[in-house]
Amino acid sequence: MRQWPALRVSARVAYALRAGRVQRLSSPRRNPKPAQAAVIDQIKSGPQGRTLAHGRKAAETGEMRRLLALGLVLLALVGCSKDNNANTSRTTTTQRETATTSPGSPTTTTGETTVVAVYLMRVDKLAVGHRRVAKDPSVLKAALDELLRGPTPTEVAAGMTTGIPEGSTLRSVAIRDGTATIDLSKSFESGGGALSIFSRLAQLTFTATQFPTVQRVKLRLDGKDVSVFSGEGLVLPVTLSRTEPDAENVLPGILVEDPAPGDTVGTRFTARGNSNTFEATHRLQVLDSSGTVLLDDVVTATSGTGTRGTWEHAVQLPAGLKGPVTLRVFEASAKDGSPLHQVDIVLTVK
Repeated sequence: MRQWPALRVSARVAYALRAGRVQRLSSPRRNPKPAQAAVIDQIKSGPQGRTLAHGRKAAETGEMRRLLALGLVLLALVGCSKDNNANTSRTTTTQRETATTSPGSPTTTTGETTVVAVYLMRVDKLAVGHRRVAKDPSVLKAALDELLRGPTPTEVAAGMTTGIPEGSTLRSVAIRDGTATIDLSKSFESGGGALSIFSRLAQLTFTATQFPTVQRVKLRLDGKDVSVFSGEGLVLPVTLSRTEPDAENVLPGILVEDPAPGDTVGTRFTARGNSNTFEATHRLQVLDSSGTVLLDDVVTATSGTGTRGTWEHAVQLPAGLKGPVTLRVFEASAKDGSPLHQVDIVLTVK
């Protein structure tokens, strides 16, 4: 409720009004001097004095009524202002609570999580691991932190490694206009070897660009832009992306992005990834713990034979199946049917 300027009162007056102690707002009269007091007493004792007293009493009564009326108005205004402030306070609190419980809020505290991909290496090609992190705007930072920590024991058992030097840390990350500027510690460029250099740059680029808000990566080291990377003298473009010509060199013939080693799935799930195979086809099998083939399907990608395409396939396992299974993908050789680009991923069915 808006407070009108003509009715503003001090906090002290408002408190007195609310407490019911309405007093005259005129300043107290000064005591007359002795000579004046004698004249005043004489006037009071006479008829004129009684008339003046009666008039003064009537004036005081009128003034008191006006003050009481003003007091009631002020009490109403104070009450409205208090209620309005209370409502405003409740609204602000509600909005704040909503902000802290909405996914995607900078202050998400609900404990919601999401699964992100971490791109590692299997031999000399990229492979995908999964991590569960907090679901909030810092999800890119969380994914990069997980990447820098390296493979888990489950991923190591699946033959996965990393080209990122130990001790590499994330200093900051910011996204603007589709570009993620990632500032890492200087140790990220330590060590040598062409495979190691290309691997770590590909791991960083693919991990960051899995998010729809990121199409490119700008690398910084210790707060400085990088144009020449590592002691190998690799000249970097202004930004890195998945579409770089050299990216195909670190991609396997068939890359499974979901599920990942150690994931838990149901008897129905969707496998997806990308590939570059002859006539865009490959095989997808599921084997139980004894090696029995439970499923053997042919998968077709969006493109192949020199052009990388994406694929996904709905997997249906026998009802009631539980325990470990192996998801196997491979390209059947056009020459003799032998498996090419084979990848095995151990899952748990629940």
